[in-house]
Amino acid sequence: ELSLNRIKTYTNMNANGNYLIFAFPSSFGTPNFNVNGLTNNAFTKVKSNFSFTNQFGYISNYDVWISNTIQNSPLNINIS
Repeated sequence: ELSLNRIKTYTNMNANGNYLIFAFPSSFGTPNFNVNGLTNNAFTKVKSNFSFTNQFGYISNYDVWISNTIQNSPLNINIS
């Protein structure tokens, strides 16, 4: 999804026994994760300033975040 910021709400997001992975442009800064109404710090940045070139040659740096645990049930996630 292309967006002007990282603010997004995901309703009933189910990882089906996998980790959740989010990538944001590095310029968006550090995200705040709120899971099922509670602040959640169980995400780790695994890549910082990762250079990505899209099919049109546009280059942007991304940070990649992953959940620290496998997710097996639907979650409501708010990222700000």
